Amino acid sequence: MRNGILTSNSAGNSGPFPVTVSNYAPWSLTVAASTIDRKFVARMQLGNGQMFTNPTATIFYSDAWKDVMAPIVVSFSSRGPSPISPDILKPDITAPGVDTLAGWSPLSPSSVYYDDERSTLFNIISGTSMSCPHASGAAAYVKALHPNWSPAAIKSALMTTAYVMDPRKNEDLEFAYGSGQINPVAARDPGLVFDASETDYINFLCKQGYNTSTLRLVTGDNMTNVGAANSTYKASLYMPALISVTVEPSVLTFSAVGETQTFTVNVTGPAISQQPITSGAITWTDGTYVVRTPLVVYNYIPGAPYILDSGESMAPGSTPTFQHSSVYQKIGSIGHRKTHY
Repeated sequence: MRNGILTSNSAGNSGPFPVTVSNYAPWSLTVAASTIDRKFVARMQLGNGQMFTNPTATIFYSDAWKDVMAPIVVSFSSRGPSPISPDILKPDITAPGVDTLAGWSPLSPSSVYYDDERSTLFNIISGTSMSCPHASGAAAYVKALHPNWSPAAIKSALMTTAYVMDPRKNEDLEFAYGSGQINPVAARDPGLVFDASETDYINFLCKQGYNTSTLRLVTGDNMTNVGAANSTYKASLYMPALISVTVEPSVLTFSAVGETQTFTVNVTGPAISQQPITSGAITWTDGTYVVRTPLVVYNYIPGAPYILDSGESMAPGSTPTFQHSSVYQKIGSIGHRKTHY
């Protein structure tokens, strides 16, 4: 990070259990793995050379799948929250990580069987080690277009332009997919970025071990204009009704590229003994650009299971508790009833 290099890491393959995410440093890009909702079947060749082909079928348009929810996070992809910094949302982003055609050492067996003597230069591989290169390549792509951008700015561009993933198919919500499915084309021109310096991260590290209410804000409240010189962005909030979120100011006006504006996010909600997880988003738009940051509210108790809630299935009259909140890669001051960013 000091040398202007973004570190891209795998989230790990210990899912679907919570708090299993690895590589959770706030300055790194932690990548989860996604898959699709169908399989592609080809011919199968046995060891004796005999070839089998499945019966063919005709697909009629009227019988096509409706309301598909792909991509989805694959079950083995490690989940958040971060075990050491629960205020920071991890993983950061999701990329394809299942059945990837990748290079393979001819010295290694081509299957999981140790006595497999076959040799191949390519193999079909699944894992966050496959999704991470997708994100690394996307980061390099953005860096090539914007060589002066910091690692934090590149990470922000990838996260705020990601495809929104469907919570109906991803029960762990942002703890599974972070900001969503990576969208490299949109990331090259994000409109706004959240930036952070080396000093910001050092201050964060120095505050580790303090009461969470004393943690300094790392990043997320300062937005830098990298889009049109004269632009006005308006904030839109997407949160469950029982959580109150306000943004001050709700309109940001920029007159030059590189100009920075500051905003504050306030989250309020009654304290109860339950431990739900709710999520939503703050979206800034000027009519051309859409800059989205996820907002996750949850009550963090080390070692306790997490009750996941998309906000749509909450019973009438129920009230969510929160102590720790995560917005993008931001550290917030934490309280039972009010959280400031």
